Amino acid sequence: MFGNMVSYSVRVSTWRDPSGELWAPNTLIQLLAPDAMIYAEYKFVIRSVEFNRDRASETATLNLVIPGAFSGKIPEGLPWDD
Repeated sequence: MFGNMVSYSVRVSTWRDPSGELWAPNTLIQLLAPDAMIYAEYKFVIRSVEFNRDRASETATLNLVIPGAFSGKIPEGLPWDD
C-alpha cells in the first residue's frame, strides 16, 4: 500500500556514496530538500539506482521511497511533516 505513496528521484554527481561504495538499492540515505517538501533530514530507502556517464561526468539517479514502503509498516513521520 505504501510502496508507491511517495517516491523521489534524486540525481547525484557521483556513482559512490560517502563511504566510497557504489550506490545500491535497499540502503538508507538521508535527504533534506525543503523545495521538495522535505523540511527536516529524513531517511529514505534507495529503491533503484541508474548510473549515467558522459564525456564530462558520472552521475547516479536514485529513486527513493520511505522506509517500510513495501512491508506495510506505517512510518512514525513523513518527509513533509515539520
